[in-house]
Amino acid sequence: MPIPKQTSQAPWETQYAQLRQRLTGIGWISEGYVQDRGPGAGGPCYQWTRKVKGGRRSENGVKLAV
Repeated sequence: MPIPKQTSQAPWETQYAQLRQRLTGIGWISEGYVQDRGPGAGGPCYQWTRKVKGGRRSENGVKLAV
């Protein structure tokens, strides 16, 4: 879906629109989901949960590559 152009966008709105456009073609990046569990001992802490062989598996303290 194309993003309509506006003449009076704030800088963050323009950046947001550009990022949305870049992300539209990426597709799936992971099986399962990642949750932000708040700050951990050394920074942000995430939990990754996914299905493995019919069961659910969670990994705590996952570091995300951006």
